[in-house]
Amino acid sequence: MKFLLLVLFLSVLTNAIRYKCNKNLSCGCGYSNVEINARVINGEEAVPYSWSMIVSLRYDFFHDGNFVRHACGGTILTDSHILTAASCLEGIGGDIKSANVTIAAGIHKRSQSIEIIREVDDSLIHPNWTGSWHNDYDIALLHLSEPLDFQMNSLISRTCLSSQLYNPEELLRYPPINTTLAIVGWGRTFLFGDESDILRQIIVSSIDPNHTKCTDKVVDPIRQFCAGSYHASSSGPCYGMSIEMINFF
Repeated sequence: MKFLLLVLFLSVLTNAIRYKCNKNLSCGCGYSNVEINARVINGEEAVPYSWSMIVSLRYDFFHDGNFVRHACGGTILTDSHILTAASCLEGIGGDIKSANVTIAAGIHKRSQSIEIIREVDDSLIHPNWTGSWHNDYDIALLHLSEPLDFQMNSLISRTCLSSQLYNPEELLRYPPINTTLAIVGWGRTFLFGDESDILRQIIVSSIDPNHTKCTDKVVDPIRQFCAGSYHASSSGPCYGMSIEMINFF
């Protein structure tokens, strides 16, 4: 299960970290405000609909129409585009239409019946990605056959895109060391366990790429930065991982 790392500059208030979003913004705000318990190290249930840009990516693993299931999380970039990991599409077998790929938006529980469903009609995988055994270039963009309607659906929103995407000559700036970051997803809560039905969240920190926990994971510091926990007992984006390398392209 892949998780999407959302970078938030959060304010610390006593034992909780709260992010109060400016609802006048056209991006980056959930239906509810984000609240994270700073002392939880293995993740916690997110406030329902506080991460309104997160979606569940689903498809038919056996191409027989009978086994459509959750594969990964993704984030809404525009009304027609979803960002996810390239490795999330490995089970499709090259034909995105026959695999019945969809996204479910506006949900807190994967099992809930009220959801916004859109079909995926095309995908763009980074041309340098070579498979899930290599973390490098693990990124994909999905196109929806029908746009999402943010005006009619208050439970969905889009992630803000960095202005640097529109100014390629500007040097990409990563979060300063020890910046608080949030990881959100429906991942496993323990090794070999089932994926969570409820959306969960955890906080980590950006780590110096020269730290001993990062040197074997960050291949290219120009395109990657390291995030997680300095403590081995704490969790990272996936169960059993305390450090994660984050790609930027």
